Amino acid sequence: MWEYSYFIRTDVARSGDIYECAEKLTDRMICEESADVVLTRLVYFTDATDNETFREIARLITRLLADRFPERYPVWSLVAQRPLEADLAAGHLAVEAHYYVLSPRQTIRYESFGEVHYVVVEGESSRELFLSVGPHNSWLPECVPAQAEIIFGRVAEILHRESFPVNSIQRQWNYVEGITRTTHGCQHYQTLNDARSEFYALEPWPDGYPAATGIGVAAGGITVDLNAAVGAVSRAIDNPLQCAAHVYSERVLRPGDRAVPSTPKFERARVVEYDGCYLCHVSGTAAIRREESLAHADAALQTKVTIENIAQLTVQVSESCCVRSARVYVKRVEDMGAVEQVVTAFYPEADLLFVQADVCRPELLVEIEALAVAQ
Repeated sequence: MWEYSYFIRTDVARSGDIYECAEKLTDRMICEESADVVLTRLVYFTDATDNETFREIARLITRLLADRFPERYPVWSLVAQRPLEADLAAGHLAVEAHYYVLSPRQTIRYESFGEVHYVVVEGESSRELFLSVGPHNSWLPECVPAQAEIIFGRVAEILHRESFPVNSIQRQWNYVEGITRTTHGCQHYQTLNDARSEFYALEPWPDGYPAATGIGVAAGGITVDLNAAVGAVSRAIDNPLQCAAHVYSERVLRPGDRAVPSTPKFERARVVEYDGCYLCHVSGTAAIRREESLAHADAALQTKVTIENIAQLTVQVSESCCVRSARVYVKRVEDMGAVEQVVTAFYPEADLLFVQADVCRPELLVEIEALAVAQ
């Protein structure tokens, strides 16, 4: 009997070519499925460092998924972040699988809009949608601002098609190539924030913004993954040790496409209730207090402060709320050993995935996102 309606599993393939690795990982995740446990999302992580390699891997995975899922095609995305191991070796490929445990009163639909596949879970009083839009399933120009505009436009179309308002988004992942890079005077992350703000302005947000991660990738432009819900009981959670990101001062923002840069529109965490159980989506979290980075701290100390920030969020759900899975972004490969030692000491039973990724501020060395649960 499953305790929670939503959970995550991860795995790394350490041998074989890319297609063989993708086959192994996908087949392992399919084995977790049953009559009531269904795959909603697969996120593949690769060490591709250029867009040509990224596109070739995307084509291979597209072919594989079409073979494995002729009817029940899950949402999927490809993220150009190098999988890391405790011995600092890199896996050819890693995968993070998101599962949904259906109740007898729920049904699941696997849909597509052009090349974009998405999943809808429907119950008596609530509905949920799982979606990914990016270069793995959409044509995108090279220009980062144009990419963001097209992606959010496609997201808006699909949400409207399924009658999900924009403010129904509960969890969002924003992958940005060269996240701290500047093109034509505009920082890529700030460009993403400006486009997201325009997209979110389509609706009021009386219950707070989604939980979210904004993280760098080595290739692939921009990808946006999201979970949305209508009829679900959910609430935003703030960290008393940090300023909410959406009220940052201009002092910590970077030049973007607007005369006045937009703040990042997300909450530190968001908790969703499922039949008396609570799932806490912890946003990408780093060593920031108020709105300032711990710029001179080493990776181990930044990791400890990051975990303290996460604890400030989960305790607001309940004293028993615990992290069940986490994705750990490590900026420098040489810090992997120290970061892994701290994370596994705090989360000895969690399903952990470590990847190399650039963080949204140059001085930050580590970022952690998590899924925590409580009853």
